[in-house]
Amino acid sequence: MFSFLCRADYYRKGGKAMLPVKWMPPEAFLDGIFTSKTDVWSYGVLLWEVISLGYMPYPGRGNQEVMQIVTSGGRLEPPTNCPAPV
Repeated sequence: MFSFLCRADYYRKGGKAMLPVKWMPPEAFLDGIFTSKTDVWSYGVLLWEVISLGYMPYPGRGNQEVMQIVTSGGRLEPPTNCPAPV
């Protein structure tokens, strides 16, 4: 049964569900493809939230603006209290 569930190493999202755009990589909101790499990106945003002491990612920006920033290569700025090696 488990091998049946794990035949593909990705998930393709269809339909019009609401998605957490600020935690998603470009391929997820452009193509609806979710992989383990998508999970790593989202985890990185979570770590950014932790280091920033709970700030919202891309503060003051809406979902459409975040999508434009991320698809053009923009990334989150390091939080002010983030150590340089991180």
